[in-house]
Amino acid sequence: VCLLALPLWFYRSRRALPRAAVAGHVKEVNIFPVKSCRPLAGNTEAFLDRFGFEGDRRLMVVDAEVYGGQHAFLTQRQLPRMCLISTEIRSNTGGQTLVLSAPKTEPLELAPSPAANAKLKYVRVWSDNRLVAADMGDEAAAWLSGVLRHKCRLVSASHSRWQRQVDASYTPWFIRWRWRAPQVSFADGYPLLLISSASLEELNRKLPANAQLPMNRFRPNIVVDGCEPFAEDSWRVVRIGDSVFRVVKGCSRCNITTTDQATSSQGAAL
Repeated sequence: VCLLALPLWFYRSRRALPRAAVAGHVKEVNIFPVKSCRPLAGNTEAFLDRFGFEGDRRLMVVDAEVYGGQHAFLTQRQLPRMCLISTEIRSNTGGQTLVLSAPKTEPLELAPSPAANAKLKYVRVWSDNRLVAADMGDEAAAWLSGVLRHKCRLVSASHSRWQRQVDASYTPWFIRWRWRAPQVSFADGYPLLLISSASLEELNRKLPANAQLPMNRFRPNIVVDGCEPFAEDSWRVVRIGDSVFRVVKGCSRCNITTTDQATSSQGAAL
């Protein structure tokens, strides 16, 4: 149902692209400033950088305790209440501010990027160990710990020492071994996740009326419309406007699909 993709702004100059056919159109784009929290509300556009969508999953919640010399990443898998945290970017005379909101809690305002003197910490994302992330400070840590009822901290990939290559398991060799191999922020393995609305509609057609799933259970960056159900499973290269993406694999789904994103209650696995 869901596909993971790599931006290929470097791909066109090295290999000829297959002849393109119109397969559908973009219905929705989502940017998730904090990994496993809600996307920006009302977002209608996105810009690409070398990590994927600008501002997408550049912040991550980690355990406050250190295990094996590093902080482990936390998501809705362990803390389903993360789905209750809303994100908003506000512009003002001093620049932009990221606002985090949660029920029955005063909002938290913070800079989208870490301070120049931010402490650096080693963090882990899946099997990627000792990644260097910048700590976002005690105020953010206290706010998140209160909302999530778990001692945690907020860290950022938006600093000059951040390095993390995409998952090499499914990345073509001519991309994997290229100078400055593709990078990813705090996303699980690849920069972008794509799904078609037709695929979700077909899944819901097979589910009971009281078990219908909304799109936010799958947390895609790009939702496409106008294609047949599961047509995206056969796509290898996708062009959206002037941007070209290589589809590397289908996305393995986890128990987040069973978490109601409006209430954080968890249902039975499908």
